[in-house]
Amino acid sequence: MNDDTYVLIAGGDAELIADMGAEYPDVRFLTGSSDITSLPETQNILCFVNWILPDKSGLEFCRQLKATDVGQQCHTTLVLEHADETSQRRALDAGADDYIIGPFDVKTLSRRLALQLSARNAGPDLHKYIHGRLVVDTATFRAQYNGQSLPLGPTEFRLLAHFAANPDRVFSRQHLIRVLGKDGDIVDDKTVNVWVGRLRKAFEQVGSPDPIRTVRSAGYVFDRP
Repeated sequence: MNDDTYVLIAGGDAELIADMGAEYPDVRFLTGSSDITSLPETQNILCFVNWILPDKSGLEFCRQLKATDVGQQCHTTLVLEHADETSQRRALDAGADDYIIGPFDVKTLSRRLALQLSARNAGPDLHKYIHGRLVVDTATFRAQYNGQSLPLGPTEFRLLAHFAANPDRVFSRQHLIRVLGKDGDIVDDKTVNVWVGRLRKAFEQVGSPDPIRTVRSAGYVFDRP
């Protein structure tokens, strides 16, 4: 697996790419016109997508990106124009892993990229958690049920890894936001519901019973098989 970190900036001009490259010389920056499907297999792909692109909406770009095998492994952040609930919901529905509020400039992207790189460098403890037929391997960033790989994006995998490391414990939505390193962004409880919904859908796709239980007025718990 390639250890280089790639950052795809969809909607940025040449000056923005150059300024980001100067600030982060160890990161390989790509423009939205780059062929992301040609990248090596790696978990180290971060994407920032502007709300409005020259030829399509940022929402449509996210949908197309997440329809590719490589795109499903990307951590995709959609940069919104306004902090309204409708835009936030549409971003998540389009497949974005999270969102931030613009403007789409060096200051905004650099602040968010620094947080993401810091979280990745810290990384989870390298463990393999086994619960019945479910195996969650943080060293390979892979989860399997009965030998089948769960189709998880980066956010959903980190969420599952936290649950697997702490079974039979109830976690509030705000706690999960902090665990995923998103407490510096405008993220509400409904966003956590979307993350958990995606995780449940992944379990369903591999024929697994849903191990995530909703505890009313409290949060979520991973029930040990």
